[in-house]
Amino acid sequence: SESTPDEEPTEEEVVDLKAIAKRLKIKNFKQAKYEYGTTAISMVWSTNDYADGYFVYRADVKNGSYKKVGTVTDNYFRQGGLKAGSKYYYKVSAYKIIDGEKVSGPFSQAIRMITKPEAPQNVKVENAGKSAIRIRWKKAGTTNGYTIYMATSRNGSYTELKTVDSLRTSYTKTGLKKGKKYYLKMRSYRLDESNEKVYSGYSKI
Repeated sequence: SESTPDEEPTEEEVVDLKAIAKRLKIKNFKQAKYEYGTTAISMVWSTNDYADGYFVYRADVKNGSYKKVGTVTDNYFRQGGLKAGSKYYYKVSAYKIIDGEKVSGPFSQAIRMITKPEAPQNVKVENAGKSAIRIRWKKAGTTNGYTIYMATSRNGSYTELKTVDSLRTSYTKTGLKKGKKYYLKMRSYRLDESNEKVYSGYSKI
């Protein structure tokens, strides 16, 4: 139950609730970067030994309306069914069960979390002259950019060639050796809360 009593709390009860709420603070709330998903987001926070569980809330914008999306007893939550390459905002609050009621503590800081973008689609590699090669692709939904890689054999070691912004749909590499084969592949990326790149899977070679 999470109902609110009809009667006004006494001064002693207010003090007790404030003391309880103080002990229910959330610390180190963040996205679980080791578990990025294309349609799912995982998050973790420090265990609160006083709490009996946690409420998880989500909104589409930081100062928007937050909807409860989960209740858990562990310091971990994963939500699926999300859109690839999208951002969402999450908050967590801990609760303590007192006289059968779930008394909730303060919200954590709102954290922006993202899903991995889709890999670039319809990727094609073609000659662009005697010493040049061009790679073309279809935009991969919501993304911040693309990173292109090159190798001299299909299953060889690929090195990073170029990073371009999300508006580009082609890239031409010049200065190559005539008659030699080159292989290109690429992946899209989305910037996370720390401005680090979160990559999609690779395109087909």
